[in-house]
Amino acid sequence: MSEWATSYNSRSVSPAQIAAIFVKPPEFEDILKFENMVLVGPRGTGKTTILKLMTPTGLHHWFRRSDVAKSRLDYIPIYIPADTLWKGEAKAIDSRPGLDGYGDVIQNGIFVDYCLYETIASLEDAKNVARFYETSTSPGWTVNIDRDQEALIAENCSRFWKLNRVESSFLGLKLSLLTRMNLFSSFVNSFTPPPLENLFTLPRLSLLSMFRGFFDIVEAVTGRCRWSINFDEMEIAPESVLKMLYENLRSFDQRAVLKFSLFPYADFLSSSPSKDDGLDSGALRVAPIEGQDFRAVRLSGKFRSEKYDFADSLVKGICQAQGISFGEFTDYVNKSDEMPTYRVQGGSRTYRHFAHLFSSLSRKDSGFRKYIRDNDINFDNLRSYDENKMASLVRKVAPVVEFRDRYLRDKQGAGSSAVRRARKGYGYYHGYQQILRITESNPRAVNFYVNDLISALKANRQSQTVQNLIIAKNVDRFRAMVATQVVSTEGPVTGSRNALSVTDSLGKNLSRIVLGNRFLTEPPLSYQIVDMDAETLKIIGIAVNTGALIVDSGPNDQSLVVDLKGVRLRVSYQMAPFYPLPTITGQMLKIQRLPTKAEDSDQPDLIGWQFNEV
Repeated sequence: MSEWATSYNSRSVSPAQIAAIFVKPPEFEDILKFENMVLVGPRGTGKTTILKLMTPTGLHHWFRRSDVAKSRLDYIPIYIPADTLWKGEAKAIDSRPGLDGYGDVIQNGIFVDYCLYETIASLEDAKNVARFYETSTSPGWTVNIDRDQEALIAENCSRFWKLNRVESSFLGLKLSLLTRMNLFSSFVNSFTPPPLENLFTLPRLSLLSMFRGFFDIVEAVTGRCRWSINFDEMEIAPESVLKMLYENLRSFDQRAVLKFSLFPYADFLSSSPSKDDGLDSGALRVAPIEGQDFRAVRLSGKFRSEKYDFADSLVKGICQAQGISFGEFTDYVNKSDEMPTYRVQGGSRTYRHFAHLFSSLSRKDSGFRKYIRDNDINFDNLRSYDENKMASLVRKVAPVVEFRDRYLRDKQGAGSSAVRRARKGYGYYHGYQQILRITESNPRAVNFYVNDLISALKANRQSQTVQNLIIAKNVDRFRAMVATQVVSTEGPVTGSRNALSVTDSLGKNLSRIVLGNRFLTEPPLSYQIVDMDAETLKIIGIAVNTGALIVDSGPNDQSLVVDLKGVRLRVSYQMAPFYPLPTITGQMLKIQRLPTKAEDSDQPDLIGWQFNEV
């Protein structure tokens, strides 16, 4: 495979390359609609991939594929990628004395001109792609522009955007915008910055007003009048700009929709000003309402067990690209002798498997022996149990039995009790279905796991050994990403309390409960935050944004997480092998501080396990 395909990052990949191997997620058709949209998810969930595909070049190559149904999109997409310089400029402004509160003016100037540059680049893209179609049948996401029309658009934009000179081409327009961006940047990045009063000679532009003027100009010249402005990775944009865009999801311009990608947790979008803020009623603004003013599409892992059709499609695409059959891959992954014993052929569980599983754990787990005695379970008579007894006493607890059986051993000496054994492998997580689970359907994680496994398959390495190594490698990779990923513009959280340490505290606490002396038929595997100090809530928010913690954001599981208090969350399955934890969600613990010991909850809901009897 080419280098870009094995890096699993779409930032440096062309739209044409993305279109060639793109696997559309279930939400893709909704994302294409002419609606205000917020794509929510941590790194690696495909936000950039989707927005890059939604460019004229990307759509052109996507719809040329024989396996893709044509779509009647009637708007021109404007793609505005993230620029890490935004964060650098923000830090430079914070560290430079003497700006006298004009930092926001500088940041806004740089950001507006950057967006206008990408707007012209997207219009050029739509113009270039139009050459592949007959004028009478050109798609709605392209536009035919001749030289005279280009000159007319460039001249009018030059004047409306208050550039120093009137340009007659798209190239000249982009160069003039770059020149002005450099002038704004010079106030914070030059060794000898210009006098601050020179800043007043530069125009103060409103981004949305500049967009509206652009729409008017292009519509007058070409007749095209529908647009989608797609902002990528807006969590690193200036906060004031992001707030402005978010607030305008309610009402911007009937000719255009706003789509942008965000990390899940955005505390500053939680509410509009209230009277308690000391503002009069005329100053209050109503925040946009999800489902009415915009749609939030959640691309991260679901809180509850989910179907893995999307991840399954990703695997099939990777196998095809690597030149092996899907069946060959799944056979290889399922060859491990350490695969869970209850996953017998066809997904069925027999009485013999139940009896073996229960007998194995009863020899090492005093808590489980008590459960057997209290419920008068006889391994030899399981076949005679009626449906209700089998369901409540056997099938319901089988996943917990399997998990504890793998990770407990008898403690030597007096006071024998169940304790975690030394981790020699990750057999519980072996096999195709479990591999899908621990990726959380995160496309980047799927690529990491599957390509590593395919390389081992081609090298004829033993499946069992390879899966242990690859799981350990990818867990460590994910943990390193969590440790370094910081969303706050104020810099990394210092000290021992950071996103990884807080996640570890939560994960290890749950693991101690699941593998403790007491056998729980429905062990707690999630938390609900009742109340917590502001600093810890902020750190948990960063953990949510990295994907280390997965939130249950409501019945439709598609909401922006704007307030963590009361939110239910679990540790990502990508981290589960480290602690270890089952890849299921269970009953909930309510927490007000980082746990030192666990408290039981009376809200059981162990889900995601189905047993078919023979």
